Amino acid sequence: MVKFLKVEEAFVEKRSTGSVTRVVNEKVGASRLGVIFVEVLPGSSAPRLHYHEKRESVYIGVEGKASVTVDDKKYIVEPNTVLLIAPGEKHGVDNIGDVTFKMIEVYSPLEPDRIEI
Repeated sequence: MVKFLKVEEAFVEKRSTGSVTRVVNEKVGASRLGVIFVEVLPGSSAPRLHYHEKRESVYIGVEGKASVTVDDKKYIVEPNTVLLIAPGEKHGVDNIGDVTFKMIEVYSPLEPDRIEI
């Protein structure tokens, strides 16, 4: 199965802190893997600190600069950096730059298992 997708045709969820564009998910035929484009406005945090019981995520920095808390450690994510977050690790994103922070998140499995802290 091959799917050709255009980001500008994907569902965009606008938030007060930025936006999430859901590019790959079950609605386009994926069964195990999801991809979203995340934008966090300057001075904003998104999402709130949370964790997943089964999901692992990869954050790929595209533009701007963010501090990503994973458990009690902070990592700087900026263009051309990649962060792997394992199931059970508490994490959240804070834009620490002057421009909108943009990243791609790839995650698996698709099932939502987000637990807010």
